[in-house]
Amino acid sequence: GIESDLIHADELMANVAWNQGNGHIGRAGVKALLAKVQLTMAGYPLQKGAEYYNKAYNTAKELYNANGASLFGSYADLRNEGNENSGEFLFSIQREPDKAGSPMHSAIIPYPRTNPEITASPDAGGAIASCLSFYNSYAENDKRRNNQEFFYWNIKSKDGSTDVELDVSEQMYVFKFWNDNAAQTVKNGMDYALIRYADALLTLAEAKAMADGGTTSDATAIDAYWKVRERAVGASENKPASISFETVYKERMWELCFENQTLYDIFRTRKVFDTDKAIVSYDNLGIARLIYHLPTTLCETFLKEVFKKKGSIESLDAETLFTIQKFFENNLNVSETSRKLFVHRNTLVYRLEKIKKITGLDLREFDHAIIFKIALMVNKYLKSNPIKY
Repeated sequence: GIESDLIHADELMANVAWNQGNGHIGRAGVKALLAKVQLTMAGYPLQKGAEYYNKAYNTAKELYNANGASLFGSYADLRNEGNENSGEFLFSIQREPDKAGSPMHSAIIPYPRTNPEITASPDAGGAIASCLSFYNSYAENDKRRNNQEFFYWNIKSKDGSTDVELDVSEQMYVFKFWNDNAAQTVKNGMDYALIRYADALLTLAEAKAMADGGTTSDATAIDAYWKVRERAVGASENKPASISFETVYKERMWELCFENQTLYDIFRTRKVFDTDKAIVSYDNLGIARLIYHLPTTLCETFLKEVFKKKGSIESLDAETLFTIQKFFENNLNVSETSRKLFVHRNTLVYRLEKIKKITGLDLREFDHAIIFKIALMVNKYLKSNPIKY
């Protein structure tokens, strides 16, 4: 199997450099990949549990204790072609500017193109961008949210004469893969990282937190987590005395965003990072799992059709929306809902009639209740400022 193959590979590479520096995988890359495989096996779908969380921790700890890799001092170092196959980069797809160039720079160029131009790249796909709710989930003291760190909204024109301000009213542009050489010459030889040392450190921290029941005070796990977090926040935060799974998982979302890690993390944990900074079980999303995959134009059309003759969700005040929430929580039961709200049954009936008059939907009818519930979820999705398509 994959695990036994990687264990054998690790044994064969006992005398190989931790990072060979030439694009060939070193021992650090093998260790990090083995730890990730063991962490995955501990979770879904295999659910091997504590045994494999401990295996992942011990494997990642071997890399950590050997000082076989290190984090770069700044995020700009991640975009420096001179740092390829060294330091933080443990395993990368190798690119060559003339014959096997990377497409990543073109993928982060805004669409439509800016005027004046900010890059020589002929393509401007706008394929990789962040919804504002995710960008805003970074703490104010987090350097990764700063302009030209992980994201950007202001950049010099290609000729260096003008500051170009981007429209980020609906999305935030990603700067992680910006390549200065491609901006001037089109050619992009920057490798694409598959495993960074930051990933290995967070694997170590998460594995130990889960092995210890969800929270750990293990010094090595905390140190590993803190190396990643401290680079982001500096001295504005204190090193924690313990870390939880949720703490580490959120750090993975922030640190490894747009690096083809998040979907696999969702699969193995069955957890997603919601925009209110909470970790939510994927299974508990229910119908939202479908809504979040729908085109925004279809969602907007749905809301217009539902409320085409009456008022929209925005026409309902906070008290009315709270009443609706409790009514749904109590399975459309008028008596139980009025009891939970501490109001007379007739008061609740009056409120439901008022909602019917405003929206045209009688929430006491099952079909109408379903439509309104979906409308609420669609409205929440659209308010999170997803990429429009």
